[in-house]
Amino acid sequence: MDSDTCKLLAVPKDAAKDIQSSNICQVCGEKPTIMYLGVHCCSSCKMFFRRNADYDLDTHQCVFTGNCDITMNSRGACRYCRLKKCFSIGLQKDLLRSSHAVQRHDKTKKKHKISTNEATVSLSIVNTPLDLLNNDRSLLSINQWSLLSNVTHAYDDQSPLLTIRYTMASQLNYPAKLQCKMATDYFKRIASSLYLSAGPFIKTIPEFVHMSTSDQGILVERNIRSMSGFGGILVLREADLCQNPFYHNASVTTYGHELTHQAMKIVHNADIDGTLIKLMIPILALSTCSDIIDPDNYDGSGSTTTPGGTRLFSNTLHLLIAQNIYVEMMFKYMLYRYGYKESALRFASLIKSCLDQNLMVSDGDDLRQHDEMVQIITDQTERSLNYFEEQVESGNSFLTMPFRDHWRDVETLHNDGIPIDTASNETAKLFDATLTQYVGWYNDKQLGGIESSLSRLLASDPNCASSRILAAALRMFSMPRPSTLIHAQVVETLGDTTTSSNQYIKLHTQALIDWSLGYRSRATDIWETILLSYPFDIMTLRFALDTYFHLGNQNMLRDSVARVLPIWESSSLQRPLKSHLHGMYAFGLGETNMILRAEKQARLGLELNEHDAWATHALTHTTEYMGETVKGIDFLEKTKEHWHHCDIIAPHIDWHWALYELEQGNWEKTEEILQHCFLSDNGTKLNRVKYTDAASLIYRLKLSGHSCSSQLNSRLKQFLDDHFHDHQTLFQDFHHYFILDNFGDTTMKKDFLRSLKETLESSDTDTGKSYHEIGQSIFVALEHFDKGEYAQVVDLLYPIRYRTAVAGGSNAQRDIFTLLLIHSAVYSNENQHRQLAQRLINERCEIRGSMKSIMMQNYASVNLIN
Repeated sequence: MDSDTCKLLAVPKDAAKDIQSSNICQVCGEKPTIMYLGVHCCSSCKMFFRRNADYDLDTHQCVFTGNCDITMNSRGACRYCRLKKCFSIGLQKDLLRSSHAVQRHDKTKKKHKISTNEATVSLSIVNTPLDLLNNDRSLLSINQWSLLSNVTHAYDDQSPLLTIRYTMASQLNYPAKLQCKMATDYFKRIASSLYLSAGPFIKTIPEFVHMSTSDQGILVERNIRSMSGFGGILVLREADLCQNPFYHNASVTTYGHELTHQAMKIVHNADIDGTLIKLMIPILALSTCSDIIDPDNYDGSGSTTTPGGTRLFSNTLHLLIAQNIYVEMMFKYMLYRYGYKESALRFASLIKSCLDQNLMVSDGDDLRQHDEMVQIITDQTERSLNYFEEQVESGNSFLTMPFRDHWRDVETLHNDGIPIDTASNETAKLFDATLTQYVGWYNDKQLGGIESSLSRLLASDPNCASSRILAAALRMFSMPRPSTLIHAQVVETLGDTTTSSNQYIKLHTQALIDWSLGYRSRATDIWETILLSYPFDIMTLRFALDTYFHLGNQNMLRDSVARVLPIWESSSLQRPLKSHLHGMYAFGLGETNMILRAEKQARLGLELNEHDAWATHALTHTTEYMGETVKGIDFLEKTKEHWHHCDIIAPHIDWHWALYELEQGNWEKTEEILQHCFLSDNGTKLNRVKYTDAASLIYRLKLSGHSCSSQLNSRLKQFLDDHFHDHQTLFQDFHHYFILDNFGDTTMKKDFLRSLKETLESSDTDTGKSYHEIGQSIFVALEHFDKGEYAQVVDLLYPIRYRTAVAGGSNAQRDIFTLLLIHSAVYSNENQHRQLAQRLINERCEIRGSMKSIMMQNYASVNLIN
């Protein structure tokens, strides 16, 4: 390499010598290499640079830190970092442009000179056919630009590309042998995802939606293979699957050398303009006949038949007109971009790619496993179209039923990103049924509730570790017990999963054991690791969120969902529990004071599923934090028929209703809710959530001057006796003290505080750390409050008021400590504390909006008198 070349390529002489002497690709390290634009690189990286050099780095996005290690095995995972490395070693797009792009640009300039006297392109799809021999270089109409934008964005929304890239990138952290196995397993899911994305995409085409259900079904049955396969060209190319050795081997294993070679050839020869491929898919979707590829499907009579029978289109002319809309738009887009001659060549190339791809798909159908997969997806898509039609005709929506009643089998769970380890479809469906009740916060009476579902699940396949993990977690979360008992029960339920070689099972097992021993932060770290590889595993996500709630980790309540929500939204699969993510996200946003965004997410969740009680719950938080108590009560009254079915969370929503009433000074209504929803003996055992909610209301009523009688608390005392020495969370221990205070039993209070100190003083668990950080101060403050020593309460609570989150619970639940501080400051005998009281009242009222709070007004009046 001479000095002039070095200057041209902006490569230092010493570096040029190093590069010249190297016989490996300077981008990925593969052998053998070629000299391309003065740099040693492999054919794969050469083609990659040619395809991507014209794009700015900002066009792509790195899912990690922007410094991915580019090797032969990882080069297909991150386009941003690969292109960045191409530029860094001296490849220059200006050199590429001089040999390719500029030539195209010169040809395009010449086409501009064609006389404008030629007839313009006729775009009337009803009266005249397309005139493809015209060179109208004008902009597309506004409607056509809008349609083009809608098609490309709809494709991007439904495409599995982002999920595939993300999964491939996350697999790079594993050893090569494990990557190979993961690629083989995941490749089958990629193949199915290409077909599964077709249904949701085709439903975004307005002309398709307005057709009869019969015509829709015929189009799906005939064209799902061609449109899915053609879309697969773009996915395979953009994800760089063909160049990934693990996925190449997986393809060979699944489809054989010949089909794999055909696919790679088609991908290599396909048009580099991805927009054209996206625009071609609705054209294929609206095609009237695909029988030219497979003569066996043609009956020789001239009838338009399907592979399965003699179904006829009800309006073929309407179908042709609809298809012409997209043909016209695509060709006019090509004229705009490339001029007439190159547009004609590109169009011909697209047709050839389509025919080649259809022939390859036809060969693929000879593989029984592949054909069965496609037929199942086709049937599912047709059934969804029929169901939609029936619901529209009856005036119902998709989600008018309170609960799901169709459960996923093993394959569907795997396709949906839940790696259940069973071959039993019965077990898979029971797992899905149990998981759905857990995510939805309800007990389905038809299934006997969560406990019954768990028992049947464990009995259906005793060897299924995923079932035992779900059972261990739900029983661990549901009822507080001493650490030793929780740990023993968890280990017993998990059984031999502790020795499993399955990484997914192994990680879950370790997380549950850590949780049971009191190290919950460790458990969440492990669950977040699992979510990196399995972002659609909603079971793991719920485990993490439940634990963040116990830990008071507000940021991760929000961010854990924020990390996976875009991946769910970009997926082509319509997973049954997807809508619940919006309520989960809304709750985390609300806890981090992003109130308006929280309200938006909660309402979106309710639009998708009005029976999503957690989204309802998140919305009650936003109205409470904004001080809109009247609005909150009105909302709960109007929507009660939707959320009261969710019996696990419904009493807690009633608790929020009671807070609204309490804020407005409606003490009688608050006590009525307390009695009816929490303390009445309806034959059911009091659970942890009901217990803490009832204790909280009792103490809040006490602060407002409306104490409850000791007789009212008999059910609570039974729960207290059963869990007196648990000390699993500070949040529950505080509420134990509230009940003890209401009973006025001094001896029991002393015994409780002594037991608490003995358990937590030397503990290094998460609860032990929280006890030292804020727990000791709060319990001492509560003792001073009992004695009327309000000044000491203020001195103890005020310095830690912004650190109480570590006790667990929500902002709404921990507001009781703010009320305790305000109450103590109002009644303190120190003038400075009473001044502070007015500031705290101002602060709370400002934060919660302009709505009047009778409770705060009463405190302000007392403070003024003092």
